[in-house]
Amino acid sequence: MFTQNKRSVLALHTQYPRPVLFVAIGALLVGSITFTVQEGDKVVKGQDMGYFSYGGSTVIVLFPEEMGVEFDEDISNWSKQCFETILEVGQGIAVAKGK
Repeated sequence: MFTQNKRSVLALHTQYPRPVLFVAIGALLVGSITFTVQEGDKVVKGQDMGYFSYGGSTVIVLFPEEMGVEFDEDISNWSKQCFETILEVGQGIAVAKGK
């Protein structure tokens, strides 16, 4: 399913050597993926980075190992059971412990 939909990747550079990759996936009937930030922009927690035009969507975030990301227990438990977890904007899902 993910190979047939629209995809865009945004690299978020942090203090770690490798970036966090934010993969926007436009699912069925998505017309386009628009990022509202540009290369070199600084972003902060909760800031709008873009939007999907028309249709459903999802995102995948890939963290470099050296960030030491630990997901919240509820997220981990639901994921192990192959259940989707409903999140609200601004809700925490993990912490970066750093290595």
